[in-house]
Amino acid sequence: MLPITRPTLFFVSVLASALVSSGCATLFSETSDTVTIDSEPAGADVYWRGDLIGRTPFTHVFKRQTAASYLEFAKKGYETRKVDLVRKVAGATWLNLGFTALSPSSVGTDVSSGQMWEYGPKAYVAKLSPQGRDETWNERVMEYVIANDAPLKKDLARGSGETMKAFCSLIKKTPEKCQTFTTRVKQERALETENALEFYRALRAVDIEIKEDYR
Repeated sequence: MLPITRPTLFFVSVLASALVSSGCATLFSETSDTVTIDSEPAGADVYWRGDLIGRTPFTHVFKRQTAASYLEFAKKGYETRKVDLVRKVAGATWLNLGFTALSPSSVGTDVSSGQMWEYGPKAYVAKLSPQGRDETWNERVMEYVIANDAPLKKDLARGSGETMKAFCSLIKKTPEKCQTFTTRVKQERALETENALEFYRALRAVDIEIKEDYR
């Protein structure tokens, strides 16, 4: 075990004095979180506690608070969707807990003000369903594409693979139609998209084009 040096003791002493004198958590905790909000399709109005806060895609700064809340997505022609704003204990709060004996009001301030509750994840994408009809490109498909972005691109590029097979099954395509779809995906350069959500949108656009060709 390393010995505690004089500079170390001096630092601890200064830190303890600061905590005791301030008696607040703002030495360590943030008071707000920036969250990116999007939807598929884009262009949905988003409400928080009854107030319109933006239209997707956008970012919003949420003040940390003790009460749980949710986002409400609304777009003409689509079912309204509610998504919970997930919270977790902020990392800085754990740091504060280490100094409870020195400054008990530090943690108390975090709890009462809501600063101990950090918003996470910092990005949300809501899949909106068309009113009155089922949609092949549903939330399950969107989540699969986003979660398997890289391996799906590799399989589609070579025209085979388990990830591609599972994907084609999700969008209800026979092996023959899946190959036609794969060929068009490469022709339309959908594999060059950098963002996983944009990749999903590009794949969906290709499928729509193919269906329109057969009308």
